[in-house]
Amino acid sequence: MGINEDPVAIKSIELAIIEHGFTKGWIQPQPPQQRTGRRVVIIGSGPAGLACAQQLNRAGHLVTVLERANRGGGLLMYGIPNMKLDKTSKVMRRMKLLEKEGIDFKYNTEVGRDVALGDLCKQNAAVVLATGATKWREMRNIEGQHLRNIVQAMDFLCEVQKDICEADTAHAAGGSGTGKNPYEVRGRRVIVIGGGDTAADCVATSLRLGAQSVLQFSRRDEAPTERPKHTPWPCWADTYRVDYAHAEGMAVPGRDPREYMVLTKAFKPSAHDPECVGAVVACQLAKTGHEMEGVVEYPAELVILAMGFTGPDDAVDPQGILRRDQHSNFLAPYGEYMCDGSPWNTLFACGDCRRGASLVVTAIAEGRDCAARIDAFLMGGETVLPRTAPLAANPSFFQLPKRGEEQTNIVKRHQRRRQQLQSKGVSEAFERGLLVEPKLDEPEAEMDNAGSASGSRPHTFGTSAPAAVATPQQNTAAAAPPQAAPAAPVPPLFAAALGGLAVVNLVLVGLLVRSRR
Repeated sequence: MGINEDPVAIKSIELAIIEHGFTKGWIQPQPPQQRTGRRVVIIGSGPAGLACAQQLNRAGHLVTVLERANRGGGLLMYGIPNMKLDKTSKVMRRMKLLEKEGIDFKYNTEVGRDVALGDLCKQNAAVVLATGATKWREMRNIEGQHLRNIVQAMDFLCEVQKDICEADTAHAAGGSGTGKNPYEVRGRRVIVIGGGDTAADCVATSLRLGAQSVLQFSRRDEAPTERPKHTPWPCWADTYRVDYAHAEGMAVPGRDPREYMVLTKAFKPSAHDPECVGAVVACQLAKTGHEMEGVVEYPAELVILAMGFTGPDDAVDPQGILRRDQHSNFLAPYGEYMCDGSPWNTLFACGDCRRGASLVVTAIAEGRDCAARIDAFLMGGETVLPRTAPLAANPSFFQLPKRGEEQTNIVKRHQRRRQQLQSKGVSEAFERGLLVEPKLDEPEAEMDNAGSASGSRPHTFGTSAPAAVATPQQNTAAAAPPQAAPAAPVPPLFAAALGGLAVVNLVLVGLLVRSRR
């Protein structure tokens, strides 16, 4: 786990296991034996939407997934480059598996343009927002930001991936298999502004498309080689790493493409075409974060902005009906996922559109957990689906304190270490990897759309409900920390046996000592 030695490559192990399962033919579609008749619509086919759809479909509900792109998978298909995630052998294989299980996918359908969100909520038993955090962070008050060839990272990656997918489709159909390059990267000098994973993907994609040179600007300093004190285990270690994109940059152009402590000041137009960018004007930052004197001009024919995301876009809710949190995400409590303040009590949200841009595995976990809450909502409080939200085990890892409010169950960052030092016991749940069910109030089933809440479940899921699923009697208003189990009394017969063994041991030792005399 990276405490005293290098961590185990869990990703590689899990990948080898699942690929072995596909090779042996063990991974087969699991359609439900019976249907509940309740219809659920999921908006978005990213990792959260697909995970939620699979669980609800296996629980017997009729699931429809709406996707505004021409292929399913969300950013798994168009946002992640092929060298990190193969589309045919990974994404499309899973999509075909879900289709065989009975999930209905509708592509080129955008909620807010082709169909209204309110109509979906009125016509279905439940609607799930799983649109992702696709609204990028803008670079404001920068001179020359209107110039051409200054593009957003997601636009750049999605267009390149669409071009590759179209070329692969044409090649499979017997065509030439060559697509058009939407950004003409070959032979150009490229600058990527941003220091995250998306920026690294842009660096690698530009190198593979034949860029003359690639630089990556970051406002942060170079990370230390040793784990710093402010990121103790199990926090993500903020240490120096060489990503695949940076390794390729060292191998092809011969230098690390990263430039640290760089602040962009302006974009200059090209001398050949005043409408296009020709250079990036930047300054160096001191260790304190203040700007140093002097500026540097970096020549560039293409600038890619990869400065992160600020929540979901406004396509689904153009009128702004839904409430949002302080980070512009859809407001829905973690562990419940029902949208707060929504005029429809059948609307849920999960994944990046609810919690902000995060990892694929986090989106999958939220999608599966949201499916369990929806299933309980539709079936009158009971569910056969497992929970994947260990909120009650350690709420400080999953909730941030709200501004202007005192929340006693939230541990502030500077208080965590003090509480860890004062704590005498070890948590029975989160640190040991066990699943603890958050004790929350079960939502009431919607009688108009979901039917009778007291009816029995007309389907079989294949396995019984896990022990982590809470019953309505176990739910309370607030999540309580796990209590240590009382020590079991020692049976009298067992105690007598132990006493007898001790006496026999003493007699044997005495005989041995006496014989040696």
